[in-house]
Amino acid sequence: LKNWQNGNLEIRMVPNRGRDIAPKLICFKDIYTRYEFVLHLHSKKSPYGSRLDGWRQYLLETLLGSALIVNSVFEIFNQNPNIGIVAPQHFEGVRISLGWGYNFKLARKLAQRLKIKLDINQYLDFPSGSMFWARTKALIPLIDAGLTVEDFPREFNQEDGTIAHTIERMYFHVCEKAGFDWVKIGRKGLLKSTQNRVIQINNPIDLNTYFDKNTRCV
Repeated sequence: LKNWQNGNLEIRMVPNRGRDIAPKLICFKDIYTRYEFVLHLHSKKSPYGSRLDGWRQYLLETLLGSALIVNSVFEIFNQNPNIGIVAPQHFEGVRISLGWGYNFKLARKLAQRLKIKLDINQYLDFPSGSMFWARTKALIPLIDAGLTVEDFPREFNQEDGTIAHTIERMYFHVCEKAGFDWVKIGRKGLLKSTQNRVIQINNPIDLNTYFDKNTRCV
């Protein structure tokens, strides 16, 4: 990256705790005040088997697969100041395991800390894979929650039930706590079972029409 010329670049060595979540929210906490928007990415190594092969590429393609895609994301932000997070539709292979898993007990504790009400029987949606675009202000409740690296367990290849898994499932709750809404996006050709349930947006007029009616899934 020594020849990078497209903006500021900063590399930090951080403790091996909290996967991608702790470094982004805690070890780079001071970065957020510099920017209006952030893009959360990470290496996304999943130990769950072949059904999740291609998950990382799917997320990257959906969020920044071309200049047109990135421009469309910012068209969403620009047209609707109430949108705080733009996240990918769920990858097909992960759909069968969506839910709180072993994370609700931790989620309830974190929710109390953030003054968020949780209901285990309420429908849960979240940016599975924890990659997304966001307004910085939509993440402020988490950034200012006083979490430390020590709140995250040491790395033992845990597959579920950690504070990192919990925060992944609470990003949309945090977004709403900050006073924003969220939408999910998908690329034609990358979706299968949800293809017929996704609204196709071809131009800014379509986007305006959509926002006039609802939010949360584009």
